[in-house]
Amino acid sequence: MAISALPARGVAGATAPTAPRWRCAAVTFTKWWESWCRMTERLELVLYHVGGAGGYGVLDQVMVPHPEICTLIVFEARDDAKDREEVAQLRKKGVNAFLVKACVADKMGAARFFVNTYLQSSSMLRPAPAMLNEHVGVYLDTPLIKEWGEVAVCDQEIEVEAITLEAFMAAGGPPPDFISLDAQGMDVKILRGVGPRLDHVLGVCHESAFEPVYEGQETFGAASALLEPLGFRLADLLGPQYWHPGPAFGRGFLTVADPLWLRRVGRIESVMDCIKGAALAFPLGHLSYAYMLMEKALVLDEVETMQVATAYPELLELVDAVERHLPRYRQDNKWLAQHIKLEWVQP
Repeated sequence: MAISALPARGVAGATAPTAPRWRCAAVTFTKWWESWCRMTERLELVLYHVGGAGGYGVLDQVMVPHPEICTLIVFEARDDAKDREEVAQLRKKGVNAFLVKACVADKMGAARFFVNTYLQSSSMLRPAPAMLNEHVGVYLDTPLIKEWGEVAVCDQEIEVEAITLEAFMAAGGPPPDFISLDAQGMDVKILRGVGPRLDHVLGVCHESAFEPVYEGQETFGAASALLEPLGFRLADLLGPQYWHPGPAFGRGFLTVADPLWLRRVGRIESVMDCIKGAALAFPLGHLSYAYMLMEKALVLDEVETMQVATAYPELLELVDAVERHLPRYRQDNKWLAQHIKLEWVQP
């Protein structure tokens, strides 16, 4: 199945389709997805990633143990050969991976997109003037660039057709179990654009700022205010970046990180969602959370849990291992941390 690119209006060679290609892709994809799930009758994780340039953050870890149960949909505003190659490689590994060329935002319609010389900083937002002189070079792959203003130099401004994740799902796209965002300042806006379905997502990881580095960027506080009332709990702050007001040495200021949010055990209701939540958390090393979700699933319906979890036997092995070690844990609160070791779990 081919997912067509969504052409950017105003770009040479682009033509306006009679119906948005992303919408046709969503309808076509969901028919295939539903048919595949019926045929396999197995656990399936639907993963969204917004923002490309190869590498999909925590999703790279989530997909390692059982790629065959993972469906990854990547949304990328630019036509990026690296993403096409990355998706092709994931398919060879067994992941049902698809690339949708679309600019995801909080509202539909024509929008500007700034393609920067340093492509990873490309965004729908301009860099914040107050942060242009911040020194960030230690996080880059070149020794010559020092300041944020050098990183976020606009090379080309294009007009794109923006969509929301809510619209993609309304057009037939399968609802996500986990959302990963690397959207350069647009993370909170994109999450708002998920709409009511956000209340059913099991996990979120997004690039967030503690100080706006793009104009109009909403910071970590806004993300927390959005997600916590929906039942999410902050699990980790990944990849923290400490920016410097001058030459980079010594300790800087926490400016950017990737918050990982997982839905609270008490806010997950079904056996399937409990097992999905455990399958998402397990390869990320959140073993206690995965165990509690599996315990809840077994209480809700032991037969269904045993049937569904056959697609991810490590989850049942985790439950068995914890149960065997619990008597010792009651005598030594460090026992489980020392003895529950699964070799492929990421540190």
